[in-house]
Amino acid sequence: SLLTGNLADVQPKKKNWDLCFTVFTNLTLNPANNQWTSYIYPDFVAHNTRGNVGVYEVVTAAGQGETTYNNFKSESIDQSKFVFNDQRTIGSNWRTTTGANGAEVYSNKFYVVKNSDGFYFKLRFLRMKNEQGFRGHPQFEYKAL
Repeated sequence: SLLTGNLADVQPKKKNWDLCFTVFTNLTLNPANNQWTSYIYPDFVAHNTRGNVGVYEVVTAAGQGETTYNNFKSESIDQSKFVFNDQRTIGSNWRTTTGANGAEVYSNKFYVVKNSDGFYFKLRFLRMKNEQGFRGHPQFEYKAL
């Protein structure tokens, strides 16, 4: 703790969370100089690999995102696609900052989540900015499968 100098628990107990919306720093290789550099994501989504949460991404055909999401049922789940060992599976893949329209959510992607209790959900992102246009305010929806 910066206030007390005492050791503080900063990560919740492993079964008490599934997804985390956070600022994330990762290393990336800069092709201009072939050097590793840090990159900061202000709107990163991690999943709880320590709590046995699994996630996979579903990519749809252009213009079919909403229909595919709405029609996705528990029978559609592909168990072989779940990622349990990389918290970056959703990461920043749900949005772009350099698209033709600027920063925006991919409408052709959604995610299937298996939570720490073994329940399944589908999750899609609707917005990445608030009404004032500031990033770090994602809007999303999820439904139990």
